[in-house]
Amino acid sequence: MNTPPIRSLAAWACLASLPAWAQTTLTVPSEVAFISNPTLTTPSRGNVALIRTSPSLQIQKVDGPVRTEWSLGATIERSSN
Repeated sequence: MNTPPIRSLAAWACLASLPAWAQTTLTVPSEVAFISNPTLTTPSRGNVALIRTSPSLQIQKVDGPVRTEWSLGATIERSSN
């Protein structure tokens, strides 16, 4: 996709000025789990690997006595089964 250079420049300028008026925090916790008997049956039908990540963006702004906080996050999960 071709984006006009002015739009790209404006987007970068907006992102670059974000820390000037607010504090931003980006966290990306991840986990990998290996489950050897997911159905709890005898005999086991196989193993399952589970990968989970939860990116989160938090923006905080303090303007005198007023504090504003925005949060955006999601959980993405994928299994081998």
